[in-house]
Amino acid sequence: MSPVPTIESSASLLLRLRNPGDEDAWTTFVSVYSPVIRQYCLRRGLQHADGADITQEVFLRVSKAIRSFDYSPARGRFRSWLGMITSNEISSHLVRAGRLKHDVTILTENDEPDAQWNGAFTEHILAVALDRIRGEFEPSTWTAFESAWMRHEAPTDIAAQLGVAIHAVYVNKSRVLKRLETEIRLLADDLPMDPR
Repeated sequence: MSPVPTIESSASLLLRLRNPGDEDAWTTFVSVYSPVIRQYCLRRGLQHADGADITQEVFLRVSKAIRSFDYSPARGRFRSWLGMITSNEISSHLVRAGRLKHDVTILTENDEPDAQWNGAFTEHILAVALDRIRGEFEPSTWTAFESAWMRHEAPTDIAAQLGVAIHAVYVNKSRVLKRLETEIRLLADDLPMDPR
């Protein structure tokens, strides 16, 4: 996975997207979110070319809706809003291709996308966040984190392997997890979205 451009926060990124001329914001947004949209299309049984077309349609819809973006906790989560747009674009694509009936159910802004979307979104954002923060830590700190949190190895074994105290394993794991949580919030804190 290639590094993703740094962003200050999802809220500021989404607000910056209101300006169609902010190429940096759009580059970051596309690099973060296009892989999860394409992957979801593939999981729904679409071909790569169809996934690419749908991804472009999703970004077109986002670009139109984002102009009136307003942070509103009562309206729902960004994850759900993007999932709703993606699901609807898939349905529209399948109707146009004659693979679905015209009476297909279209999600509304209060509907939640399926568990497959939520799973794909969560996996992708975690992978992007891990990739983005890895370079901020010493190799031994990252190894302790990976061993403890990702591979569930025993802290005593990790400490022996790295030649550090067991306490250091817990501290390193905690430091990385804290930073990971911050990065995930920056990328996708499920920001409520009012797409007026």
